[in-house]
Amino acid sequence: MIQIIFYILLLVFVPPKPKTIKYRRILVTAGASGIGKEIAKPFAEEIDKICICDINRDSLKDLSRETPGSVVLYCDIGACKSIEKMVAEAVKSMGGIDILIHNAGISRPTSMEFQ
Repeated sequence: MIQIIFYILLLVFVPPKPKTIKYRRILVTAGASGIGKEIAKPFAEEIDKICICDINRDSLKDLSRETPGSVVLYCDIGACKSIEKMVAEAVKSMGGIDILIHNAGISRPTSMEFQ
C-alpha cells in the first residue's frame, strides 16, 4: 500500500521526462533505506541517472549492489562540509542535477554553520 502511495506522489510531483532529453539527473538524500529508498527505486529502474546519498554506510553498500547503475555517496546532512563534498561528487558523476528529492532530516540537536 505504501509503495502505491509513493508511486502516486511521484506521478503528481515529479515532472515527466521531456521527449527531447534522454534522461533526468536526480539526487535523492537519505535514499538508502525507508521512504528514501522507495522514492529512489523507480528512478533507478528507469534510464535516469540517479545519485543516492545517505549517512548509513552499511545501507549504502547494500543499495549499491541492488542498484548497480546508480551513484551511491555518503553524506551527513547535518554537516555543511559533507554536503558540499557530496553535491560536488554528484554533479561530477552525473554532469549536473535536474531534480533534487530532499528526503533527509536532522533528528538530533545540531548547529549549522554557513560560510
